[in-house]
Amino acid sequence: MNNSGKMKSTDPLVMQLWQQATCGDRLATQELCTRFTPLILHMAHYYQTDALALDDVIQVGFEHLLRAIREFDPTQGVYFAYFLKLRVRTGMWSFVRSAKRTASRVQKMSVNSEEPENGDFFQRIPDEMALAAYEHVEWADLFDLLSPRERIAMEELVLQGLSSTEVAATYGVSADTVKTWRKRALKKLNRALRP
Repeated sequence: MNNSGKMKSTDPLVMQLWQQATCGDRLATQELCTRFTPLILHMAHYYQTDALALDDVIQVGFEHLLRAIREFDPTQGVYFAYFLKLRVRTGMWSFVRSAKRTASRVQKMSVNSEEPENGDFFQRIPDEMALAAYEHVEWADLFDLLSPRERIAMEELVLQGLSSTEVAATYGVSADTVKTWRKRALKKLNRALRP
């Protein structure tokens, strides 16, 4: 390995260490971690933000290094070093993105708590188990995915318990149109909730 933390892709010692590590050799796993530490540190400094501790990003890097050791398949024609680099980069990027989303939700929650008169319909969800299982801000994020008409359908049909005919009369459309809004809304929400 050279000073920049890069490693020759065809390094036979790395492949030998990988084979030993996959057979449960802890020393080989430790040696791979040591060899790729400069790469992980470099990436962690790149992805680290003010909202995230550098140690947390480094830990995520090592977690993905260990996963890469388990998941690498040499028959796919990709060098281990390249595979590992992609896995670590993707893992760190995902972690940072998730942390940013969480920070955004916390910020939204604090804004919502300061403005109790905002007519927020999520407080009217009748199923308390649904609220407990899925936090208020996460529901708000989901409903942001809907078009204004789909949102009307969810608010008035599901939350207020109105009939399609009543909603249709309010908005000057047919009951079938309102049912279509609801159907599209449910489809979007199901897609968003799918793991």
